Amino acid sequence: MKYRKNGPYEIHAQNMEEHQPQLHLKRALVADTTQRTPQANTCQWIIDSGASDYLCSDYFAFIEIAFLPQPIKIYMGDNRCVLATGRETVQFYTPTLRNASISAVLYVPQLEANLLSVGRLIEKHYNVAFSAQCCSVTTKDSFEILKAQYDHGIYKVNLNYGQPQPPTVQVHTAITKPLPMQTWHRRLGHLNEADVSRLVESANNIEIDPATTSSICIPCLQGKQHVNINRQPAQRATQLGSKIHSDLCGPIGTPSHSNYRYYIIYVDD
Repeated sequence: MKYRKNGPYEIHAQNMEEHQPQLHLKRALVADTTQRTPQANTCQWIIDSGASDYLCSDYFAFIEIAFLPQPIKIYMGDNRCVLATGRETVQFYTPTLRNASISAVLYVPQLEANLLSVGRLIEKHYNVAFSAQCCSVTTKDSFEILKAQYDHGIYKVNLNYGQPQPPTVQVHTAITKPLPMQTWHRRLGHLNEADVSRLVESANNIEIDPATTSSICIPCLQGKQHVNINRQPAQRATQLGSKIHSDLCGPIGTPSHSNYRYYIIYVDD
């Protein structure tokens, strides 16, 4: 029988194949001696190198639970025995992961400290690195998924479960400073001053400094210049030798057979 939660305090039964456990004896080397302060939608986990499996006591951290037909005995570091009554998946999110999960987690109601097994993490090809300040769990591509802080001899990390909080959007109010007409003229693609003045009334955040005066825009003058083309036919000469066209070319890099580097052309109009 497998139970799936539908809301914080309501469960519905769903028929499934019973999950037959392979082992009935687990061991966790962390002594279960500290009281855990419950937090809304947050589970505190301990990175445990001696735990043989993932262990969790928070029922609401599971997205669904398959109750075991036979409880599994788990021996703690102080030789006390607690029972695991279910096994399923814990879904969580962190500042770097929006949706992650831990599968095959044992549900141990009597446990007061949730345990992440280092051995299980390594079996899943994660890298676990311990230092004096923290314990980092990374993928084979060096992407950090968990970071536990060192606290009185153990490494603790808080995992948030449920729906991740939407990202915070910061809205900043812009303060418009009056600018000269020529500045708005250039920003608006060299729009003429009359249309720029109309935008002050119809658009937001456009203010013109009243102390500025109109000036000549050199790029506008250069862009609007044009050439007057003379389309009248040219006057041709009527007498031989009265108009001569000449063109001189040189010096030429390769001399002629007579060692000349210049030539000149004369054309009678």
